Amino acid sequence: MLIRNNPLVNIEKNKDSDITVVIGQIDELSCDNIRRNYNKVTMLEEQFTDRLDYSKEILTKKLLPKQLQSDFEIVPQYLGNKLDFETKPITSDAYEKFPMRINYTLKFDDKEVAKRFKKNGISELIKKTEETGKPVEIPNIIKMKEFLGDYENPVSYINKYGCEGIKLYVCPSPLPPAQKYKIDIFNEQLSFNIVTNLRMKNRNTKNIVLTNDESKDEPYNIEISLKDIKKDKNGISGKFNITISLRKKDFNRSDYNIEMMKYRYLIEDSNNHIQISNVELNKNIFAFDNCGKIKHTKKQFKEFKCLCDLIEKVIYISKVKNINIKYNLNSFIKNEDLINLVYSECIGKTCKVKNKMMFTEELPDNPETREFCNQNKVFNITSQLRYVDFFGFKIRLKPNKLIMNNCSFVDIVKENNRCIIKIESSDITFKALK
Repeated sequence: MLIRNNPLVNIEKNKDSDITVVIGQIDELSCDNIRRNYNKVTMLEEQFTDRLDYSKEILTKKLLPKQLQSDFEIVPQYLGNKLDFETKPITSDAYEKFPMRINYTLKFDDKEVAKRFKKNGISELIKKTEETGKPVEIPNIIKMKEFLGDYENPVSYINKYGCEGIKLYVCPSPLPPAQKYKIDIFNEQLSFNIVTNLRMKNRNTKNIVLTNDESKDEPYNIEISLKDIKKDKNGISGKFNITISLRKKDFNRSDYNIEMMKYRYLIEDSNNHIQISNVELNKNIFAFDNCGKIKHTKKQFKEFKCLCDLIEKVIYISKVKNINIKYNLNSFIKNEDLINLVYSECIGKTCKVKNKMMFTEELPDNPETREFCNQNKVFNITSQLRYVDFFGFKIRLKPNKLIMNNCSFVDIVKENNRCIIKIESSDITFKALK
């Protein structure tokens, strides 16, 4: 049997045809080439890179208007798992020379509505977005085109795929950046002041709101609002409100809480003065007098001052003893005598306590101790206070003398040849020894 291999194309007999035959050349990006060279990754990477570079060059020359080619080029990029070509600037001022803009066509069912929108529709949208501070959608768009300057961008998403599902919005212009302000609230006895970065919350000129929302590191939330602002020959009038609160992250800080106490006292005081100045401009912006509704008495101020002094002592002890005491006003008030005693040890002074306090004394279990514990009458004792339990911390005290008069026993417990005695007294003198 004779087998003949007949060629599909006879070159000699088809010299005058339009068929072009290339021998010994393959498509580098063909699936067959990738399968054959799957283990030559770097080679495949180079081949694909060369092809993409070539596509960038061709698309830029063929598609991009010549006027744009000095400032832009068409480049490939991956969006998810899909290759996408887009126009990218190659000079720093490309968008200044050729700003991006979108031309759009609107369609209205009602001619009168279309006429009104053509006259002032966009200006009304701008007014609305500036008042609310939120983007406002441009309605009834049926067609869009993207341009760079006067030239259409050939590979923009809109120009490639159309505008279906795309919405255009009028956005509010950026608000002025935050500026540093100083807030002073004071009367003849007390003052509260802070420096903060405030920024306008919206562009409503009749209801101005300043906040420090962007200043995350500050301890306070601050909002200043000016409502129903009117300007006449007598100046500016309106309703003023200032709200300051402690942020959650600083709830346990005694130093910030005492400042909040001062703020609350002053903001309610009928003799207060409020001044707000711009630090950078060195200019007083707002000043208000007698804004509070409460006329504090001397007794009320004295009680308030005592509370502040108590917290100041806790802050001082925290620093001296290097401990972090969480703010708890009710607990501080309940343990006022203990705070005064430890404070006097810190400053090397004598402290007298006339309220009942209980102390624990540990003595050896012997006949002398038992005789001492069996007495039924009040007694005096002089000892030394070595440790105190202070809001969850065991504090060792410096040498001291603890004089307790008119003492009585609260409890006596025998344990491991020792007597643990709890003693109560309401006539106590604590002396720090130098």
